[in-house]
Amino acid sequence: MSRLFLRTLAATAARPVQRRAAAALVGGALTLYAIESDVLADAKSVMAGLRVDALERYTVQLDAAKPVVADDPNMVVDRATGVAHAIELRPASAPALALVGVGVRTVSFLYMKVYSAGFYVDDYTLKRLPSLPGWKGYTPAELQGPEAETLIQSMLDAPAAVAVNVIPVRNTDFAHLRDGLTRTLVGRMKMGRHRGEITPEDDARLTDAMQEFKAVFPGGSVPKGNSLTLVRAADGNLSVEYQGRVLGKVANQWIANNLIMAYFNTAAPISPPLRDSVAEGLAKYA
Repeated sequence: MSRLFLRTLAATAARPVQRRAAAALVGGALTLYAIESDVLADAKSVMAGLRVDALERYTVQLDAAKPVVADDPNMVVDRATGVAHAIELRPASAPALALVGVGVRTVSFLYMKVYSAGFYVDDYTLKRLPSLPGWKGYTPAELQGPEAETLIQSMLDAPAAVAVNVIPVRNTDFAHLRDGLTRTLVGRMKMGRHRGEITPEDDARLTDAMQEFKAVFPGGSVPKGNSLTLVRAADGNLSVEYQGRVLGKVANQWIANNLIMAYFNTAAPISPPLRDSVAEGLAKYA
């Protein structure tokens, strides 16, 4: 991508939005900067006819090597990234969980790959899935449609232990991962307020829980191939684990549930490929 293109893109963006976004090519890495992000209410803008996620700063190494794929029958490979996910996850804060789907998370209009995610559910819940409300006669199309979050909520209410295991495909850091997840929760809080599902009393409680969630993440880097695991235990609480070690816990069911359900949001799931893979994977249990 040429410097001229990036200068043109930045100049085009600067005129209508008073320097909301700029782009520069530095040291072989494409860095997109978000400026005056509060102006972009829902993190979406149109730039040169393209839809851009503009509330986040992304630094992506364009020449990053593909992850090494393990040739192991106990692993499932995400074909989009080459990342292998264990078919069984044994988190420190929940019983053994079974892999039901994998998928890549991409960002920006360039569809840059950030991480590969695996979605896990406890065996007991999977075995009785057809008996849960809404799951009888399940087809994959249902988890890809408007009832997706209702189905996932039904699973969580079982109560199920579930997890999303995040494996970066490029070197990153805890702050970047924390900020992305926090933005997701903030967006869902706004949606909850708009629907009347979150009262002013709830709002204050959730704001405290959000600060607790952010405090779980330490400083430092996260090398590609290492795993960050979001575990929603059967008791409804959230644990954040890194490489099998618990970083911290958040005793708030709304935070735990909404982090999971954001991956199945009908309008804008965090990873459409993961949602679609899980939709197919759950069909064999229903």
